[in-house]
Amino acid sequence: MRDSREPAGSGDRFPSDYDQAPYHEYLRQLPPAPHVNLSLKWSYGSGFPIPGYLRMNGASYYLTSSRNQLRLDPYQRADFRINKSWTKDK
Repeated sequence: MRDSREPAGSGDRFPSDYDQAPYHEYLRQLPPAPHVNLSLKWSYGSGFPIPGYLRMNGASYYLTSSRNQLRLDPYQRADFRINKSWTKDK
């Protein structure tokens, strides 16, 4: 398992609470005109583990003997930004 940790004395091995692989991020910036900047950022993440000894059966949560095996759903996000600057003549 990736990014595993073993608590002292328990012998358990499980993904860490912040394990998130794969995670992808793409950034593209374009200067279409002087003093103008366009940027697009897209991110995708696999979802973090839900901390605890949980499993899901249908729509219900139950206790299990394995920690951090249940994960949040994958997500994606897109951000679009336009910057414009004005210069002041002295």
